[in-house]
Amino acid sequence: MPKPRNYLWKQTAEELLQDLIQTPEAKIPGIRAASIKYQVSKGTIIQAFRHMEGIGVLEPASQGMKRRVNQKILRKIAAQRSKKLHLALFIARTPLDDSSELMHVVYQATEKMCAARSIELKFIKSPSDPAELKALIRRLNPQMMVLYVLSPADTTVIASMKIPAVGIGSSCPLITRVSTPYEELVLAAFRKAREHGHQRICAPLWNKPGTAHQRLSSVLENHFAQCGQKFSPNYHLPFLQGHSVQEFHQCLEPLFRLTPPTCMILSVFSDLLMTNSFLTSKNLTVPDDVSVILLSQDHHLRYMLPTIAHFDLSPSRIAEIALQLLIEQTQEPQPPRETFVPPVWIKGDSLANVRSR
Repeated sequence: MPKPRNYLWKQTAEELLQDLIQTPEAKIPGIRAASIKYQVSKGTIIQAFRHMEGIGVLEPASQGMKRRVNQKILRKIAAQRSKKLHLALFIARTPLDDSSELMHVVYQATEKMCAARSIELKFIKSPSDPAELKALIRRLNPQMMVLYVLSPADTTVIASMKIPAVGIGSSCPLITRVSTPYEELVLAAFRKAREHGHQRICAPLWNKPGTAHQRLSSVLENHFAQCGQKFSPNYHLPFLQGHSVQEFHQCLEPLFRLTPPTCMILSVFSDLLMTNSFLTSKNLTVPDDVSVILLSQDHHLRYMLPTIAHFDLSPSRIAEIALQLLIEQTQEPQPPRETFVPPVWIKGDSLANVRSR
């Protein structure tokens, strides 16, 4: 699904509403003054004002006059919010509008589940300084937190605050974690390829950290040993670095020169696009010449033929488990633990049987 672009005005409207609840005013500043105060564009302020008019907090503006605040509606909203059980923070490294599609889906699912439980969810972009993040959390005083792929430094600081927290995509053992480890995804993809008769399988790591290559190499070496085969990191798990499609193509060139792989395992949608363009330049097609497995979901896959075999990381399930673990922590202290969410396999025509070629 496309990324929603309306969160900035929603956040601004929420900030304005919170300010009015804490310090009731008969009227609010004009568009220009509010734009300066909340450091957003006038267009964003206009959208926020329209939203607040829609929920009845603001009365429609008369020409040349400031908007009046409907005190009755404001008190009603304040009373409803005072009955909420918890404030939860959703903390991520990137702004919501600039993040991955997966994070959007996880956030939306978490937001929906929180609303059903009368939990207020607030999105926070993590500051670059962990000390600033700690100060921000103290000021907001949440009862629980969802940490989305935060750095080890940020996660360690949050763990020291002793506030119930669950990390999504985190490897920090100091907090409870919900994840689908990348190693498990890659291993599952190799198994799917073998089920279809493939032996020459290649899973290029494009601009991945060196630590990821080390962990995956260890996992795959054991897998190949169990299959009675020898694992070759340079062929089965090539470590590729670059900044352009041309460099990606240059990295793939040696792999297809002598013993072309019959199956490619790719991490993200952009890797799929670059691989397709490389195969086209070699007059190779999917799946007739090379099968493809994608390790992630992307809304663009619905427009592709052949259909792409891939794994769906089930973001709704991840959000559901994370919220349940948070609620358990608020009821009774729990030791940190990791919960593995298995990916869902989605069949696609891009993975063909070797024997049917």
